[in-house]
Amino acid sequence: ALQSDNFTVTQGVFDGTQGISASTRIIIIAGPEHDFSAAALAAIANYFEQGGRVLLLIDPVPLPHLKAFLERYNVEIGYDIVVDTDNRLPDMDELTPIIHINREHPISSDLRAAVLFPHACSVQVGTHPAAGFSWEILGQSGRSSWAERDFASAYNKTAQYQDGIDLRGPVQVGVMVKKVPDKKNTTQEGRMVVLGNSRFAVNEYVNILGNKDFILSITNWLAEEKAVISARPVPQGYQRAPLHSLTEAEGRRVFWSCVVVSPLLIMSIGLFVILW
Repeated sequence: ALQSDNFTVTQGVFDGTQGISASTRIIIIAGPEHDFSAAALAAIANYFEQGGRVLLLIDPVPLPHLKAFLERYNVEIGYDIVVDTDNRLPDMDELTPIIHINREHPISSDLRAAVLFPHACSVQVGTHPAAGFSWEILGQSGRSSWAERDFASAYNKTAQYQDGIDLRGPVQVGVMVKKVPDKKNTTQEGRMVVLGNSRFAVNEYVNILGNKDFILSITNWLAEEKAVISARPVPQGYQRAPLHSLTEAEGRRVFWSCVVVSPLLIMSIGLFVILW
């Protein structure tokens, strides 16, 4: 998908010993399963603060070094998993919630569909802002959700929100950080996007609803490709069908109102007329 947007994609193992070339447009770290070395984090920090662009897609994996690294930039990642029993599609489980995207940001202002984050962890703007940086929330879960810290109960579908232990929703799952360059510094501003999910961009989910548009819009915004920060182009003469999706709660309301209440009301009126 990135190559179709004219990016040259190079995959490899990064240990930080050689640093990151200034000609690299974006560094994408997707679903790390192991923690980072001090050298790798130092190279990423130097690249970002010198105007580099970084995309971090984090899953619910313990990464203490990365966690401490992001806290330097006032971003807090949680070792938890978002549970939402209502704000999900009927054919998805409660660990695959619909995420509410910040429509005021250029990344997502033109997205036409919802975004799904399967097995997401919390990513929040912290409470210790640092000078020279700015932050913005890109996405969060619904009000009825929470970030569950008991993974066993989450996976066997017995999780219940516990006050003082779990994080009550809406749960932030996407944060953007900007490094504002000094007036004397001629480098561009650094940009970092941290999302609490990588699975939304894999083959199984990338073509569901607005997932593909979201990940490509993020990469194009990081690369400052303003002409393509929008939904995918529609072929000439093609009428795009509007995308509609019902959450589990909305589906229940439609079922009860249309399948149960309406027929009962009509039957009740008919019985009343017959009896009268």
